[in-house]
Amino acid sequence: MQRMENSLSRRNGIPCGWLALQLATSILLIFSLLLPAAQVSALENVTLAIPNKSFQQTTFSFAQDSGYMREEGLDLKMVFIEPTPSVQALVGGSVQFTGAGTSALIAITRAAAPLKVVLALNDRVHHWLYTRPEITDASGLKGKKIATTGVASIATFMLKEILSKHGFDASRDVFYIDVGAGN
Repeated sequence: MQRMENSLSRRNGIPCGWLALQLATSILLIFSLLLPAAQVSALENVTLAIPNKSFQQTTFSFAQDSGYMREEGLDLKMVFIEPTPSVQALVGGSVQFTGAGTSALIAITRAAAPLKVVLALNDRVHHWLYTRPEITDASGLKGKKIATTGVASIATFMLKEILSKHGFDASRDVFYIDVGAGN
């Protein structure tokens, strides 16, 4: 009986507890070496269409550069696609997200596009209107040409609303020039 107990508690002169500890340590070491590789491969590939070169779009670059996207399990690829084509790419499945808010909202309301807003970057709209130094208030815009990122963009729409509140016929008292979002 004593001989049988010795053979169970020792294997080739090494205590079985020691073998179990070595085996467990080896397994843990293998998993710890493989885990970072498994985490990298577990990242979900996501393509985001950046519709214009604006301050709002920098949020995604900052999040990616700071490691936030990786922490959230995303391998983010950003591509520049103008607003309307980016919405078409989203509906067609070529990209998973677009920052083309206005164009997406138009597609949702007019074409019943199966899209949903999942993120708003600001709690209020941020737009700027830059003028020459001699124009000091809204009345100085009468008869002037105003460059826009699109005559149907939300920024142009909002400017027309503001000009109307200042007594303008916003469609006739100023001239809008579409210079495009990517310029």
